[in-house]
Amino acid sequence: MNLQAQTFMYDGIEGQLSEAQRAEIENAQGYVEKAEKSIKSAEAIEAKYEDLMKSNKNSKRKKWEKKGWEAKKYRIDSEIKFAKGYAMTVAVYSELIESGEFYSTTDQKSAADLNAEAFSLMENSDKKLSTLKKSVNSKSDLQKTKYKQIMGDIDAVHKLMEDALEKQFTAINLLLKQADKKLYDQKDNLAWEEAKDVNTIESYQDYLSNFGAGKYVAQARQKMKDLQKAIDDAKTNEVATTTTFNGYTFKVQIAASRTPLAYSSIKRRYAEVDKVERQKVGKYYKYRVGSFNSYEEAAAFKQKLSAKGAFIVVFDKSNNQVEVTDEMKGGK
Repeated sequence: MNLQAQTFMYDGIEGQLSEAQRAEIENAQGYVEKAEKSIKSAEAIEAKYEDLMKSNKNSKRKKWEKKGWEAKKYRIDSEIKFAKGYAMTVAVYSELIESGEFYSTTDQKSAADLNAEAFSLMENSDKKLSTLKKSVNSKSDLQKTKYKQIMGDIDAVHKLMEDALEKQFTAINLLLKQADKKLYDQKDNLAWEEAKDVNTIESYQDYLSNFGAGKYVAQARQKMKDLQKAIDDAKTNEVATTTTFNGYTFKVQIAASRTPLAYSSIKRRYAEVDKVERQKVGKYYKYRVGSFNSYEEAAAFKQKLSAKGAFIVVFDKSNNQVEVTDEMKGGK
């Protein structure tokens, strides 16, 4: 077995460690280096008796178990050093997780649970390692214990420690994401307030497009359903504002853009407008306000707007835009 050096420093966390904690991690890394030296010593002995160690003959295998006792000793010694490094690292990261500032209480609980699981795994690894520690200084015990069994026990111990540290790395990753989650939450709240201020199907759709995992997704969808129902009910009841003179509906177009405009910015610019209708026509998004029975009504409304370049557009019963005629302007 040739264990590779374990890197104990988690990427991105160094800046949150105290000087003492960073020093402790460095010391833990030092035990890894010592462990690797013991492994190399074991490998040298294994190479010396390679023909015995790899033989299928019982007689040669028995000789290897006796002559290779020092290789077993070095292997166990290496794992004892690894264990010291892991224990020091787990202790440092436990302090960090317990004292870390979590914006999300759910993440804080998850991190605490992961940290507790890490300690449980370390306790199990220490119990398994204690058996190996008892035999490390006894030549006779090492000669009696099969090399395969020792290597299997070492692998089991090391796997438990690796799993423990992986649990803590997952918890630390949660801690590092808290600043981003706080910022996302703030933007989510602001976008929701803007969507409610405008209170149109389009404004809530904009919210869903930008915050698909936001806190107010369910509310936004319900608002859209309610608004659509109100529109459908109005059409069914033939509300006066939706019936048109000679079958036409007159509206005022205030803006057009290749990319969607924020409804909040339109609202700030045109304070006198309660509702803005957006429609994509070809490559452009067109923004219109009002719904009138006659050209004169639309023109009167247009005069009240602060929108430069605004103009009147007209739609037939099928909601298709048609040309404004002199007859329409005359109100005939």
